[in-house]
Amino acid sequence: MGWAIAIALSLLTGTLVACEPRGAGAPGLETPAGDAADPAGEAVLARVDGMSVRVAEFEREARRRARGGVLPEAERLKVLNDLVAEKLLYRAALEAGLDQDPSAQRYLARLMYQRQIDAKVPPRLPDAEVQSYYEAHREEFAIPEGVRLKRILIRVTPERPDADAKAQADRVRAELDADPNAFERLATEHSEDPNLPRGASSHFIRRDEPPWIDREVVNRAFELGVGDLSPVFRTDEGYNIVQTIDHRQRVERSFEQAQSTVHRKLREERRKALAELYLEELRSQASVEVDEARLASIEIAAPGNPHLPTGHPPAGGAGPDPGAR
Repeated sequence: MGWAIAIALSLLTGTLVACEPRGAGAPGLETPAGDAADPAGEAVLARVDGMSVRVAEFEREARRRARGGVLPEAERLKVLNDLVAEKLLYRAALEAGLDQDPSAQRYLARLMYQRQIDAKVPPRLPDAEVQSYYEAHREEFAIPEGVRLKRILIRVTPERPDADAKAQADRVRAELDADPNAFERLATEHSEDPNLPRGASSHFIRRDEPPWIDREVVNRAFELGVGDLSPVFRTDEGYNIVQTIDHRQRVERSFEQAQSTVHRKLREERRKALAELYLEELRSQASVEVDEARLASIEIAAPGNPHLPTGHPPAGGAGPDPGAR
C-alpha cells in the first residue's frame, strides 16, 4: 500500500495530478446550477460525486499558477481538471482505507491543529504585548556566558584499562606541549568523543548545558584562560585534555535586539495554551482506553552509539547554542 500512501500524502500536501478534461454530463462530474453553494455557504464551481470544487479553491490555485499574469483558457480548464483529480484521488484514498493509515492521520491532525489553533493566534501580536512580555522575562533573552572548547577523550574500556588509558592521555598531552597547534590532528587520531570528532565545539557551551557533555569538562573550560590547556584529568568517561578556544561573557539584549525572538516565543506560548484547552475539550468528549499492561511490556531500545550516555546530541557535532538568538 506504499504507493497509495504516497499518492494520498502528495495529494494532501498540495501536489496536483492532472487528468483529461471531462465534459458536463461525464460520469461523476456534475455541473451545478448558477449561484450553487455548498453546505458551508461557499460558491461551488463543480461537483464530483457530491464533493464540491469551490470557486475559492479554483481562484486560489489559478492565481498561484498565473503568477500575476493572465491565465489562458486552456490553463483554466487544466486547473479545474486538477482539482477534480484531487477529489477523485481523495475518494479513492478513503475507499482504500487510507484514512486509517497513521501517516495520513498525523497529517490530518496537523491540519486540524492549524485550523483550530494557528488561525486563532494572529501572525503579528501587538508591540505593547510583546514588550510587556520581554520586561517580565528579560533574563530568558540575554545571551548567556559560554565557552568554545577543544577536547580529547581517551576512554577506559575492558580492552584499555585505566592505567593504559591514562598513559595514552599523558603521551598525547606531551605531544601538545611540544606542538600546541597539533590539537586537531591528535584529536582526530586519538579522541573518542563522538560529539566532537575533530576535537572542537562549533558553538558556545553554557554552564548549564544539557548533559550531552560531562559537567567536569565544561567547568574546566570555564576555569581556563583562552588558549590554555588543562592537565590530564579523569571523568566517568575516561581521561580528558581540554583547551578553551573562546570565552563569551553574558550579554543582555535590548528589546529592539530581541524583539523577533520575544515575539516568536510569546506567540508559541499562546498557541500552546490554546492547544492544551482544545485537546482537553476533545478528550472530555472522547472515550480513551489504554492497555497499561501492554504499554509497560513494550521494550524500546534507543539506536545510537552504545558509549553515548543518555541526553547527548547525535554523534558528529554539538547542538546549536540556545543563547545565540
